[in-house]
Amino acid sequence: MLVLAVAAACAAPLAASAQSRLAPPAEQREIGWRGAVPACDDARVLAEIAARFTRREGGFWKSPLHISGYEKIREVALRPWGASYIPRRFCTASAHLDGHGRTQRRRVDYVILDGMGPIGLGWGVQYCVSGVERHLHAAPDCRMKRP
Repeated sequence: MLVLAVAAACAAPLAASAQSRLAPPAEQREIGWRGAVPACDDARVLAEIAARFTRREGGFWKSPLHISGYEKIREVALRPWGASYIPRRFCTASAHLDGHGRTQRRRVDYVILDGMGPIGLGWGVQYCVSGVERHLHAAPDCRMKRP
């Protein structure tokens, strides 16, 4: 039994290096990614989330809710599964939702992905606002937008 444990311990680094040779970083692939995703507090990212949220709430749900601001913006993880996967940055923030005559604070979880913009160019963002996840697309409680 001890021999198997020693053999496994010796083989683990070799397997890891073989794995890294088999899966090059995303930027080095034939059709690679740039590897640069905007920061969590980038104004373009936050504006995109707010615009899409307002469009969905007003257009689909006929709701006056809209995001009027953010606070406590922080990065949760950057490329948590390694360099060979699509570059992505996981973030969370507290969003100020206005509508229905009052302001509420709700957690918004979002992921910024490289190569996921319009027709695969630039970056894209996917988000979920806790408590306003009407489709349950990231259930439970926006968990699917976190690493």
